Amino acid sequence: MRLPWKQLWVILPKNFGEDPEKWRVIGLVHDLDYDQFPDEHCHKCVALFQEHGWPEDYIRAVISHGWGICTDVEPQTRLEKPCMPSTNSPGLLPVPLWYDRPKHPGH
Repeated sequence: MRLPWKQLWVILPKNFGEDPEKWRVIGLVHDLDYDQFPDEHCHKCVALFQEHGWPEDYIRAVISHGWGICTDVEPQTRLEKPCMPSTNSPGLLPVPLWYDRPKHPGH
């Protein structure tokens, strides 16, 4: 199943009881430095985010999508993992099969 990337950033956090606005922001900014600084991708944006007081979990989510390519920050949280497939799927994203299903009472 494939979804437009914008839809994924709304559906997943709602499914897991997390903040969709936070996820949307990460989805929008995760490639902020790529066009202008491709050789410093996932690094150049860190100083900018820190200068503007961004929370560390936002920064980590952004830089972790370069794990194994340009950073050694491995995606650990649910917020960090959707960035990984988005780097290779312009416009559409596969629904990540490695995601835990949400826990519902009685299931």
